Amino acid sequence: MSYSITQYPLSWLDNPSIKLPRFQRKASWDEKKNFKLCISVFKEFPTGVMILNSTADGNYWLLDGRQRRSAFRKMIEDPVNIYEWAMKYIGFKPTSDHAEVSDLFWGKIEEYLQSDKATAMRTVNKKNVYEDGEKNRPEVKDEETEDDEASVYGLEEDLIFEGGMHISSFNTEQQLQSLITLLDLILMVHQKKNNKMSSWEQTFHLIEYFQFLPYYKNSKKSGEKEPINRIELKRFMSDLYKALAEANTKEMISIDKIIDYYLIKYPVNENKRERFINTMKQNEKAICDYIKTVHQADEIFGKAVVGIIKLNQVTELDAQNIFSLVNSGGTQLKAEELLSAKPFWNEVVETDEHVLSHVRQLYRTIELDAPENIVKWDIPATLLSRIDKEHLIFKRYDESKANMNRITLGFKLLSAIHNGGISAKHVASFEKNDMENWKEDVDEIVEDINDIIGALLATSYFKSLISWGKSVDDLLGNAIALEFIAILHKYWIELGRPRNSGQARLVFLRSALALLDRLIFEYSTKVWRGSGDSKLSTDMINYKERIKTVDSEDWLKFVTGAAEGFYNSAKTNVNVLTPVLYHFNAIDHKKPICSVDYEFQVDHIIPQEKLKENSLINLNYIDCLSNLSLLPKIGNTSKSSKLLNQLEPRLREIVSEYTGIDQKDFEKYSTITENSMKSLIEHRKSIFIDTLERRITELSTIG
Repeated sequence: MSYSITQYPLSWLDNPSIKLPRFQRKASWDEKKNFKLCISVFKEFPTGVMILNSTADGNYWLLDGRQRRSAFRKMIEDPVNIYEWAMKYIGFKPTSDHAEVSDLFWGKIEEYLQSDKATAMRTVNKKNVYEDGEKNRPEVKDEETEDDEASVYGLEEDLIFEGGMHISSFNTEQQLQSLITLLDLILMVHQKKNNKMSSWEQTFHLIEYFQFLPYYKNSKKSGEKEPINRIELKRFMSDLYKALAEANTKEMISIDKIIDYYLIKYPVNENKRERFINTMKQNEKAICDYIKTVHQADEIFGKAVVGIIKLNQVTELDAQNIFSLVNSGGTQLKAEELLSAKPFWNEVVETDEHVLSHVRQLYRTIELDAPENIVKWDIPATLLSRIDKEHLIFKRYDESKANMNRITLGFKLLSAIHNGGISAKHVASFEKNDMENWKEDVDEIVEDINDIIGALLATSYFKSLISWGKSVDDLLGNAIALEFIAILHKYWIELGRPRNSGQARLVFLRSALALLDRLIFEYSTKVWRGSGDSKLSTDMINYKERIKTVDSEDWLKFVTGAAEGFYNSAKTNVNVLTPVLYHFNAIDHKKPICSVDYEFQVDHIIPQEKLKENSLINLNYIDCLSNLSLLPKIGNTSKSSKLLNQLEPRLREIVSEYTGIDQKDFEKYSTITENSMKSLIEHRKSIFIDTLERRITELSTIG
């Protein structure tokens, strides 16, 4: 079988053979979610599952469960983490007294577990469970509470129906005792204010009596009051309990035994020995209670288990599907995330400080420590951040966010160029046909792409196109943008990298415009449909056909039909016509008005609401090419459903300029009739046909 499902103790999660993938999504668990996991552990409920993929070298790559694993480790190693989570979830304050914290704790536990009065009545009296009645923990309230959000852990009590009432198949008395231990851990730390030491730390703040204690971060000089390492303090308390247990004394936990443990193991300042003993005896109750609480928590952690799904060297696709089925409510893992958990992609590569800076930025955005070394996975993951600074090809991404689509595009772009395709199979082929030198090869690709974009932006057409703030990606989608730049890169290499002016460079620039013209035509006529992976792969093989000019008659047929809102037996829409409008404006070398007051967008010349209101108007006219134009967003928003003759003077000028409609005709087109719409269509159609004629000139003279 290619997978197994097994229960493992939480301690197994520290197994050194478990490797973390290079990339993992930004942590999304908050304190409340972490504390719910605490409740599950101390209630002895299932704690969810984690997914690991085993590899041939005997390692396990953690595909899902980093945040769960992190929460387990934090709750086990430091009670202050539990305390801080509890404060957020339960809602007590640092100044709350112990009785208030206890009351809020049991109320929240009841609310979260949806206990009813019968459940509370079945539990033993909490006061009797405590060894010392002075702790005075209040009982669980019977009041009804609003339902809390559904647990993300799938934690339902296993109830057996018996004698007319539900009886839990769990040991409810043991569960209650475990929850009491959880409360004791919280109260052990309380009251912790800001960055000051908690009650627990203050109780064991004994460095002034010793030359050295293992739970101080730095205690070279006696008497120094330096911060306590809480993880080491907790470990010290666990070891102390074990040592006393091994001694097999009748009174296992006693202050005298604890004092002896300190004095035997650590060099004491002799002049302070008696003060140390007196201090310990004064705090006898707290010290003994805290050590017992830590031990009880250790026993609970020791019994807790987590479900582990071990995949046995499965494919990325199988791993994705398994992850999705197990986490039906979560976000599906992408293939590139799974690649980061494979040994091949975690091999260190040599690179320079420039690349390292981009890698560090990526990991900062997902709140992971910046890596010291660069591995193969990092190179395509940061590829888009190293190219296309002007965003001609790919849209602008927020640098402060780890956008997975941007990472995916980096892998696909590198695969399209190097492997001739963008499918998962093509990306995976890197492992079989590895590039000879990752740094030099990718650096060369980066340089080529930036040179290509620089050459394009030296032309009037591409200068105009980018002035509208729309990338090829924005207009046509990821797959088409990838095909555009991958084919151009291939042709660029074939022409000998024509960086300088000359015939080869002119040929390249004309071919670039012909390719984009073709891609826009195919997108708008719905020829570019189906699987982008398979189409791009085929087009890369036949790239010489892709850079040939689309026949003018084909464009004319499309424009003629789209001008009236109907092409190839289907109605046109704003989505398919948007790239055409930007394309035609760039052919005419039109740019938006340079003003912060205006942001342009594709919008209707005659408001669609007005056309819908007129039952005599052909509805195809609403989203026809003739009724769409690039119009100023802010002005057009204020215009709302205004007709052309209702616009303020400045906006009238702008609309006239970008639609090609003379202001003197605004009145005619504001009286909406079938004839006025046909007149508008004919007028605008003639403008588009004129642009098609200039298109031929542009394709032959660009550069």
